[in-house]
Amino acid sequence: MAKRIWTRRDFIAAASAAGGFALGRASLEWGGSDETVRLQFEQRLPGLVRKVSLPPEVGEAFLTRNPGLDDMEPLSRLLQQRLQLSGWWIQWTGLPEDQELLDSLAEAVRRDFERPQGICNLHGWYLSQTECHLAAARVVAIREGLMEDVAGPALGYAQGDLYPVDAWGPQSTPRGEAFNAQPDGSSAFWFHISGAAPSLKIYLGRLEMNTTVRDELVTASLPAEEVSSILRRSGRYKVVAADPERELQQTIGEFLVLDEAPQPSSEDASSQGLEVDSLRDTRLKTVLDWGPKSTPQGRPFNPQPSGASAFWIDVRPDRTESTIKVYLGNRPLRTTVSAKVITASIPAAEAESLLRDPGRYPLYLVSRARAARQKVGDFVVEAPETR
Repeated sequence: MAKRIWTRRDFIAAASAAGGFALGRASLEWGGSDETVRLQFEQRLPGLVRKVSLPPEVGEAFLTRNPGLDDMEPLSRLLQQRLQLSGWWIQWTGLPEDQELLDSLAEAVRRDFERPQGICNLHGWYLSQTECHLAAARVVAIREGLMEDVAGPALGYAQGDLYPVDAWGPQSTPRGEAFNAQPDGSSAFWFHISGAAPSLKIYLGRLEMNTTVRDELVTASLPAEEVSSILRRSGRYKVVAADPERELQQTIGEFLVLDEAPQPSSEDASSQGLEVDSLRDTRLKTVLDWGPKSTPQGRPFNPQPSGASAFWIDVRPDRTESTIKVYLGNRPLRTTVSAKVITASIPAAEAESLLRDPGRYPLYLVSRARAARQKVGDFVVEAPETR
């Protein structure tokens, strides 16, 4: 869980780890204003906020409370005023180097904590006004494409090759849609890693996941609350393996939260007309459990943040048939296959159509490569009780 009380000491330590802030410089004493200087500062601001490690929730919460500041122009103006970057001297000499600006920002943070009106309280986060403006500028810069944000943990471990990773997933999800959903509401990744030590930890961005090591299969999950914070906006998050005993870390890849659902591949498009009834029956996976198995007429089942309804299918881990798709009758569902669980979702509009009438709908695993199907069970839309 992320820490909810963010103190000046935390901020300075995080920024220093990123090569940034050092306290102790005297503040600058320029007066007046200069739009040319502000424009130059606005251009430099994305490079500055890239070096500041603040939780993205801070910037999002600040912008929700202050929608009029959701732009680089007013944010750069506020920060320029805090750094007192104006007057004839700065017009003549130009902006200081980045490190001098970072030093002055740290001094502004210190000054904020010395006055009550300098504190920014956002749903349990306690920061300085300067920090809140910086966090908001970071969010806006990412949204406007002025900087890339590939969030990763600040572990301080040396990079190294810990273990060979044969495969892992899922590697993306649409914004707002939980990925590889588990029965307890968490979302999970799977990794085929040979020889992993029990001490192995997996991180998604800056969040440490609940990691389980079993032979060549490693799973890592995040609770629903932390997943929802990741899925609020599109972005890129480093997936990092770390071994605290060896003090090494290894970047496995990047997990993408996409702005929109990916366009269907040619195979997905052609599967729209697939007649599942015509396929032969065979065992594609060992199904241990699945759900939900029923829902009242008109009520979405296992609803996701995006509005979609979803199934989960627990399977025995193996390395076969990773290209399986889930069908509800002849309707293909958006499918994610991992080592231990298969998830499949149906968009809200299609679910609404499905749920209008009571009935029984067969749920299948389908392999186009083998022209085969495996029936998982019947999903029941229950008629309302009559008295």
